[in-house]
Amino acid sequence: MNREEITDRILYGHYLEQLFAIITGRIDRFISVLLLIFGSAIVLNGNPFFFGISIVVLSAIQSTYQFGKKSGEAKKKAFDYLKLYTNESKFDDSELRERLLELESTDDIIWPCLEPIALLKTQIKLNVDLQFQEKLSYYQKFIRLVCG
Repeated sequence: MNREEITDRILYGHYLEQLFAIITGRIDRFISVLLLIFGSAIVLNGNPFFFGISIVVLSAIQSTYQFGKKSGEAKKKAFDYLKLYTNESKFDDSELRERLLELESTDDIIWPCLEPIALLKTQIKLNVDLQFQEKLSYYQKFIRLVCG
């Protein structure tokens, strides 16, 4: 693997972690807002059974998947990738590859739907010609819109 491929992978890892941090953070905030609204609906004499069950389900989802925690971890990981990318000139090829492998070894499992978007962001940053850039489906374009 040459230096250019290593820096491309570092940049791709940064964008992948960044996208994951954004989407999980937004999901966490969305669930929190729904919990607040449903809790208020119970106080304002809404249907206590429906809103109570909704609160239980949303709380279970939030506790099980811990979107806020995953967002924070991914944000830190994205920063680590960016730091390595920024300081890549300080390392020789083998040391840079070792640092990349060390970072990748601690990666969490990230949703596969984010991979083409991260690849496209990397290609845009690297000034890849438009005709060779990743093409996104409508679903992936929607996910990209949600991720910002």
